[in-house]
Amino acid sequence: MTNTPPPSLRLLYLTRERHPTQRPDLQVLFGRELPRQGVATDLVAVGDPGAAWTAGTLHVAAASGRWGRVWAELVLLRGLARWARGPVDAVQARDRFFGAWVALRAARRAGKPFFYWMSLPFPDAWLAMAKAPDPTRRGVRAMLKRLRWGLRGALAHWILYRHVLPHADHVFAQSEALAEALVARGLRRERITPVPMGIDADDMAAVPALSGDARLSGRRYAVYLGALERARQPDLLVRAFELLRETEPDLLLVLAGDSQDAADRDWLRQYIADRRLSGQVIITGWLPPQEARAYVRGADVAIATYPRSPVNDLASPTKMGEYLALAIPVVANDQPDQAYLLEQVGGGVCVPLTAVGVAEGIRTVLADHGRYVAEAIEASVRIVALRGYGSIARQLASCYVEAGRSARTGMHLPVGPV
Repeated sequence: MTNTPPPSLRLLYLTRERHPTQRPDLQVLFGRELPRQGVATDLVAVGDPGAAWTAGTLHVAAASGRWGRVWAELVLLRGLARWARGPVDAVQARDRFFGAWVALRAARRAGKPFFYWMSLPFPDAWLAMAKAPDPTRRGVRAMLKRLRWGLRGALAHWILYRHVLPHADHVFAQSEALAEALVARGLRRERITPVPMGIDADDMAAVPALSGDARLSGRRYAVYLGALERARQPDLLVRAFELLRETEPDLLLVLAGDSQDAADRDWLRQYIADRRLSGQVIITGWLPPQEARAYVRGADVAIATYPRSPVNDLASPTKMGEYLALAIPVVANDQPDQAYLLEQVGGGVCVPLTAVGVAEGIRTVLADHGRYVAEAIEASVRIVALRGYGSIARQLASCYVEAGRSARTGMHLPVGPV
């Protein structure tokens, strides 16, 4: 039994995600690991009031449908001022815009520090979606959808960059690249702490061995774990396997995931069939997380591709870290955070995001598989030390205490990266 220390700091945390969420940087970091370091979190979210939250008080409003969610959000925002005056040490908002502005005002009226948690620059992403229409979707509905993204992005951009971030006592950014992008927008570097996505070491240790899939019995295979929407470029992996067909004819590709969009799902299956790879590419569909990770545990090589773009380059992808924690050699593309991790811990190869690059990466790993497996085993220890949520929580708890002290004194002392 773990003895949780009494809270040394209590946050009032307004989140974007519904409660309960599967996001580990909420459920694991704030729900489990930070309380072990003496940081409690009173969660404010739309969702299920009956779902447990053991890290602090739960302020949840139930909602069904779009307008039901809007009403629930308004109910929660009305409560922020009252909850901020309660026994909390700081107020934090995550990926919210108007809600963050309300939380900022509530914190100021209560005399509490205000922190902002930024997992991705959503306003920039929405504006990019408005400017880069999908060539497969045309017509009035597509135009109206792009217009909606543009208006939403412009409003969120104005609120976040003009009225929230400049007045936040501290900002927690999901990556070092995102922190530098915020500095380029005029924020002071000493008021930004990068906190990358981490790894739940307990979950990784509990991943079962793969069983029950006769298609893979005695076969070598590469695995990709994740979403298969067209925007994720799963066709690039199919083209890579088309290039591998001559030199690795017995190698299979397992795509452990699916698309939420039926049109994208049909498109990918047809794309595979057109290249006569239906017998070489397996799509599992959506699976429970541990069942999906079992496919990774049994793989010869794992593929971590993350599309490059000005917004995506600021992200902290999670799958590559999980692959390495499972001691599976990795072929990852050169997204900045992925490239940094491979440089730090080893266990794979970094390639350009092209079919040729991925194919050559897989060939490289398979040609010297024993060496890469040994490197991946060593990397599995290093990645948990670097990105395990227990390690992140220990450093983040100190950052919160220091950031809170700096805000109260008005000094904004430097806080190091997590």
